[in-house]
Amino acid sequence: MTTPTSELDRAAADFRNALLRRDDAALKRLMAAYQPAYTRMQARVAALTTQIATAQAAGETVRPSWLIERERLATLQHQIVAEWARFADAAEQVITETQRAAVVAAHAEARQLTQAALRDAGVTTGADVVRLPLAAMQDLIGVLGDGSPLRGLLNRLGQQAAQDVGDALTHAVAVGRNPRRTARDIRDALGGDLNRALSIARTEQMRAYRSASLRNYQANSDILRGWQWRATSSRRTCPVCLAMDGTEHGLDEPFASHQCCRCCPVPLLRDRETPPRETGAEWFAKQDEATQRAMLGPGKHDLYKQGTLTLADLVGVKDDARWGRGRYQRSIGDATAAAAKREAAQVAALVQVQNPSIARRTDIRQIGSIGPQLTTLVGERSQATVVCLSDGVVEHYRKHSNQFDIGRAEAMLPEIVRNPVMVVAGTKAKSLVFVGDFDENYYLVVPIKALPEELWIETIYLDTKKRFHKRGWVQKGSLYQREGG
Repeated sequence: MTTPTSELDRAAADFRNALLRRDDAALKRLMAAYQPAYTRMQARVAALTTQIATAQAAGETVRPSWLIERERLATLQHQIVAEWARFADAAEQVITETQRAAVVAAHAEARQLTQAALRDAGVTTGADVVRLPLAAMQDLIGVLGDGSPLRGLLNRLGQQAAQDVGDALTHAVAVGRNPRRTARDIRDALGGDLNRALSIARTEQMRAYRSASLRNYQANSDILRGWQWRATSSRRTCPVCLAMDGTEHGLDEPFASHQCCRCCPVPLLRDRETPPRETGAEWFAKQDEATQRAMLGPGKHDLYKQGTLTLADLVGVKDDARWGRGRYQRSIGDATAAAAKREAAQVAALVQVQNPSIARRTDIRQIGSIGPQLTTLVGERSQATVVCLSDGVVEHYRKHSNQFDIGRAEAMLPEIVRNPVMVVAGTKAKSLVFVGDFDENYYLVVPIKALPEELWIETIYLDTKKRFHKRGWVQKGSLYQREGG
């Protein structure tokens, strides 16, 4: 975890820790309130599973229809709904109290954070920080993010619990599962419904705190220009929040995150640069490979390590008709597509700056930028960093499409340009040969002409790895070898 250095950083960390302590206390209260209801529900379930075992021992065939007879299942489900309603009484009180405490805290802390930001900027006089009346934020208490009553969702969880238990019991009977295994399945179902309630409690407390904070920031629009996303840099923090940490947002933009998000907004002053601090993405880049891999998963970590993906590429945004905008972690496929789109935009912008005449041409493709590890090597020969490909060269090498998979080779070009296995001096004076793995036996060889202000692919072809390394010009002209390549 990074050490806060400014007064704003220290205050934000202290307030956030206090918020999480209130959250932990609320979750413990909810679990304590659930235990008696859970015990009574388990007793009801045990009574029915005992009936099932007794019927089976007597030679009776127990099928789903047996549960329906004499309303055995319906009676159990009604009992579960009734027990859940008792728990919902306590849960509503706990969550509402926690929301109220969050709003009261945000009411004071938003002002203190703004004052801290002013002091950090050296502004000690002339700035009056407005604090909204608490009455202006009462609508954040006892409701969900869509404005509907909290109790309605808690009641629906009770109905879902009854349905989950019914589904588990019916399935167990249908497949002939023994009563002990059946009871375990039902315990799992009831545990899942408790987890949903805990998720609601955390999400709605954090939403109330963030919403109250943002309203106070909006009331100070004369001195504030927006807010900054703050996450805690730790292994517990999800990649989405690490990527969002440090991003800046306007005062009218809501805090659109995901369920159970623990991040908070801090104020940004008008006419002031944002003070430097280590962001979540920067913190993540410093972690050892084992930590990164555990947080991202093997597939995404491999792409991150290669430089194909950034943490920002993993952030997806979705709009829900009921809950509004939220963020989620993209799949590998969606993240890779987002990375390709980002890279294409960056390349186009770079070409526009470096060589506007190329940017206007319609007969070329902008393949990608060379990787930062190659800047010095290529910079000795060319000021350009974007590699281009003309339609004429494409037409030439596609004449050999019967020899190898041209489409696959073309798809590999951006990665080979950015992160080649090796770079070798070509047989021509201005040629740099970029080399990438096509498969376990072949290299994809990409000669690039390095002109003072342009980089052009001359052709592409395959060569066996064994034969390539034996070539004299390759042995004499090695310029770069990727670590581990």
